Amino acid sequence: AEGIFGTGAFDLEGSATGIGYSSHTEGNAVDLSFPLDASEISADQTIQAPFAVRLSEATTENANVTMAAEFVGSINGLSYEVYKTESFGCVGLTTPFASGAFDGIPTSEVQAFTLDQGTTSAGPEQNLCFVVKADASLQQGANSTVIWQFEARQQ
Repeated sequence: AEGIFGTGAFDLEGSATGIGYSSHTEGNAVDLSFPLDASEISADQTIQAPFAVRLSEATTENANVTMAAEFVGSINGLSYEVYKTESFGCVGLTTPFASGAFDGIPTSEVQAFTLDQGTTSAGPEQNLCFVVKADASLQQGANSTVIWQFEARQQ
């Protein structure tokens, strides 16, 4: 008797422009493009940045995608929400699938969405919008970095 085994390929790609996609490994995250300088956010201000993810052409399985947030530093009065959108950009926001505060505590993984593999090319993208809000109690002179991590698992 003989058994021959093989495994499929799996690759999650991201884009901050909605045009060029690439794989981003841990420690090599893509910078989001907020229209205002995120390092100078002020009280009662909201900023937004689009992002998109998809499965690469080499992927052979559909995926369940989860997201978690990891923080370096904390800022009181600063929070985020992540939305799915129909097209690339931050238009038509309804209900966020993830949210949290910049409190320095990593968020639990949340089931974000599913992605389909492509048949002859990369799979269809899931467009997202990251919204960062500062409330009136925004802590002055503080710095924080957040890394939103996406992980794809075979369905």
